[in-house]
Amino acid sequence: MFNFNEEAVRKEHENGVGIIAKTQEVVDQICKEGFKNIFYIGIGGTILYAGQMEHIVKEAGSTIPLILENAADFNWVGNPHFGKDSIVAIASISGDTKEVVEAVDKAHEVGAKVIGYVEKEGSPLYEKCDYVISTVGGEYYFWYTVTLRFMANAGQFPKYDQFMKEIVNMPENVVNIYKKSDEKAKEFFEMFRGAFLAIDLILHKADEVDIDEVAEK
Repeated sequence: MFNFNEEAVRKEHENGVGIIAKTQEVVDQICKEGFKNIFYIGIGGTILYAGQMEHIVKEAGSTIPLILENAADFNWVGNPHFGKDSIVAIASISGDTKEVVEAVDKAHEVGAKVIGYVEKEGSPLYEKCDYVISTVGGEYYFWYTVTLRFMANAGQFPKYDQFMKEIVNMPENVVNIYKKSDEKAKEFFEMFRGAFLAIDLILHKADEVDIDEVAEK
């Protein structure tokens, strides 16, 4: 596979599995202390990840009070449901996403607590989060654990333990998926090798190629 680093892919997913226990502990502590609602706040790719979690909650018929907010909109407009008893969940690779930094500051202004997945230690968000989860490549595991743990603690995901027992197999499973995809891609290339070579020839030597001659080959 082009630029496929098996060990790097496996390591990132192992990192993700490695943050599950700590993330569960944080959610359990939040649930023990009590909260009014949960705000997933992000921007760019992070809002897409969080949006997938929101969809999972809806599809499962869960009634946990989850609210998805674009950080820029939240900073500008606010939300009447947001207050000191709200919980904010954020994620940032760089740790300095300006819209998210501002959202976290706004959360702290009203006394709300923030749980964050931040990869860069010492970054603004790493320092600002009340609960910080940090590793490399584990963002999906963070969002899944936070979401499903809140649901499980509300009695709305009874298969939580089974799910987490099976998720430890993800690192090896993902690597195998990459390998199988590579095998399929190779088969596809071999099947249409002639066509690919003809296209390449036409693209790189368009002025010198007789299209009818290439088509016949």
